[in-house]
Amino acid sequence: MGSRVDTPESDLKPVVEALHRFRAAIGQHLMAILLDLNLSLPQLRALKVIHDLGQASGRQLARELGVSPASVVPLCDRLQEQGYVERVRDTEDRRICWFRLTQAGTELMQGLSAIGRSRIVPALARLPPTDRAFLVRVLDTLTAVIAEEGSVPGSPPHARSAR
Repeated sequence: MGSRVDTPESDLKPVVEALHRFRAAIGQHLMAILLDLNLSLPQLRALKVIHDLGQASGRQLARELGVSPASVVPLCDRLQEQGYVERVRDTEDRRICWFRLTQAGTELMQGLSAIGRSRIVPALARLPPTDRAFLVRVLDTLTAVIAEEGSVPGSPPHARSAR
């Protein structure tokens, strides 16, 4: 990617607005589901981190979420009460407590992923093959540029961590 191209913000506005419309179209359905499940976005983010890592210590989870370790406790207490997360003591170091998804938590994450796929796959299938190939190139390039630039000053720590 290399060099930065200075593009007037007015030229980027239609792209940013299109991305917002896309996120809203996908997110609207997800928000309704989260409300039905009585899950907040921070809880969903915590579930995703634990799902992606397989298990996470309180410190890992706090770092990935960009919050203090103390704020992870009530967040995970609620997830544990809802049956999505369990606490497991480390077998070698009893000071470490791991958060893991329960069967219900795993099923929830798989279900949410399937819902997303069920909405996007039919929409992608309606695009001509050349548009899909172009979309892949654009998204891959955008992802690489974002990864290359690292974090924006003031962004939460999880935006800076390697995944």
